[in-house]
Amino acid sequence: MTEKPGEFWAFPPNRARVKVYGNIEEAEISRVLMQVLDFSQGTDFLMLEIDISEMTGATPEARRVSAKIFGEMPAMAFALVGGSFSQRALAKLVLKAVELLRGKKRQVVSFFKESEPAVSWLEQQGEHYTANGRFK
Repeated sequence: MTEKPGEFWAFPPNRARVKVYGNIEEAEISRVLMQVLDFSQGTDFLMLEIDISEMTGATPEARRVSAKIFGEMPAMAFALVGGSFSQRALAKLVLKAVELLRGKKRQVVSFFKESEPAVSWLEQQGEHYTANGRFK
């Protein structure tokens, strides 16, 4: 288990933020992502900021359960914040698995160095989805 747990913040109606720490394990990521899943129920789409700046890795089980839980959510815009090349590569691996599991459900992903431009991008994606029924 990581020294510090993952964190979840909700910004109704359909934007959320997650921050992960250390080497992510299945139990911890399940707890955090179930909060996101519960929050996303009843929405057409979700805008999710994920701060990976303090993530050092993820067990195979954590990656598997992440892809499974994300696959149960509505259409999503993912904004990943921070992270080294290896952290971003690991996140991209998980999100590719999510894309394969989601089938026809649409998702968009973008990487950012800081939170402020990520939130702005998510809001633009949300406006576009509301107007067009899809992300840019």
